[in-house]
Amino acid sequence: MEKPTQPQSEAESGQKPQEDAGVNEEKTSDHALTGDQVDRLILAFAKEKEASEECASRLKYLQADFDNYAKRMDRQMEDVKRRTSESIYANLLDVLDELELAIRNGRSSSSAEALLEGVEMTQKKLKKMLASEGISEIACVGQPFDPKFHSAVSTEACGSNEEGMVLEELRKGYTIQGRVLRPAMVKVSVKESPSNGKDDDRRSDEK
Repeated sequence: MEKPTQPQSEAESGQKPQEDAGVNEEKTSDHALTGDQVDRLILAFAKEKEASEECASRLKYLQADFDNYAKRMDRQMEDVKRRTSESIYANLLDVLDELELAIRNGRSSSSAEALLEGVEMTQKKLKKMLASEGISEIACVGQPFDPKFHSAVSTEACGSNEEGMVLEELRKGYTIQGRVLRPAMVKVSVKESPSNGKDDDRRSDEK
């Protein structure tokens, strides 16, 4: 007789227990979003998008305002430069008038004093004009040598107490508003070297 076949267990048949299927369904339902949650996410996204677009629009307007401001400032600077140049040129024309007058007076007079007087008046007027623009002369003779304001083009041996002093001004220097416009060319005192003293003694012995 054949033995009756016994039913296979769920583990032996490869089928998962119904309890496991229920657990998986519960886990899936835990991660699923409800309709209200989806609606809230869509609304939040829409608000963030609207805020982002508003910021981009404001940035565009700010960039345009800045560009207009920069152009306006450039125009104002050009206008200031033009007006300043016109003022300087007008003053120079006055100086030119003075020079032409001095030349005419010098030609019509047999004395050189008239020409000299006219040139000196022109010089004073030019210095006054430069002073009004903040231009002033650099002090030189008798002052300690300062490489920021002086340019040494020659030297002269002197006593040690006078070393590094400006002895002579070869070309005037000027500052504008405290800044160096051009340095003064000067002669500077230097300490006498021992070789120079020996040479002088040798020359005196030869004599």
